[in-house]
Amino acid sequence: MEEKTQNRKSGNAQEKLGALDALKKMFKKLGVGLDELEDGRLGFHYGDKDQDEYLVVIASNDNIMINILDYGWYELNKWDIEAVADIQKKINNVNFGSRAKVVYTYNDEDKMILTSIISMPFSEDIPGLESYFNAQLEALLNTHLIIETPADEENVNIDNGENQEKEGEK
Repeated sequence: MEEKTQNRKSGNAQEKLGALDALKKMFKKLGVGLDELEDGRLGFHYGDKDQDEYLVVIASNDNIMINILDYGWYELNKWDIEAVADIQKKINNVNFGSRAKVVYTYNDEDKMILTSIISMPFSEDIPGLESYFNAQLEALLNTHLIIETPADEENVNIDNGENQEKEGEK
């Protein structure tokens, strides 16, 4: 569905960009390269030399919602019962208290593979679009910090998407 807005001064109808086209426009404006992947998905690098993540976006012009995925960023042996139990607790904490979610799958090599995902509305009408988008990406990547923090150092506040030591604990 493409909405049209009326330009009152000129009387010309303008078509709003759909989520996919608005995303491409923003990336072009920011000078970020996008890879066209199969099934219309887009891929891009995010981060710096210390943490360069390859993220995948699922978007269309027919839906305002987009999904950003960070595939297979963590893996462990599925037969390590204690490690799997620890990771599952951390996944539950992330999924309960964060905008981003973590899912896991098992592969044929006896590995548990983690993927982070965030769903969000995306429209050129969102004020501060670039800042909003970056905040969502940070929430997505904060899932790494929560999962990778050793159990004895779990003083992480995921409530607002930021990692901070809980007050009174150190």
